[in-house]
Amino acid sequence: MSGIYTSVKKYIQKHRRAAAITATIIGGAYFIGRYANQKFIEFKEKSNRDRIARENLTRRFDQNLQDCTFTVLTLLPTLSDHLLHELNVDSILLRLQQVRHIERTASPVPSMSSS
Repeated sequence: MSGIYTSVKKYIQKHRRAAAITATIIGGAYFIGRYANQKFIEFKEKSNRDRIARENLTRRFDQNLQDCTFTVLTLLPTLSDHLLHELNVDSILLRLQQVRHIERTASPVPSMSSS
């Protein structure tokens, strides 16, 4: 067995530089691959967190919009009752119609004549 050991030892000593270069290239490729894989995993996790944050923001916005719409629709009858009683909309509308009618009868619309 010492014969094989001796021959391997001689071979490595003879090709020491090539073995060092090969080991460096293989080791470098291994560590670069691990680094790239780690960065890819971090990128995927960050993208996933950003997507979840956007979905949560959209969901909260939609919920707020729905709550606001429900609140406004709930309070609308009360608001319309107050407006009708406080502003007396019917009498204001009647006065506006009378003013418009008076303005139309007082100043007739000039006819367009072609020259």
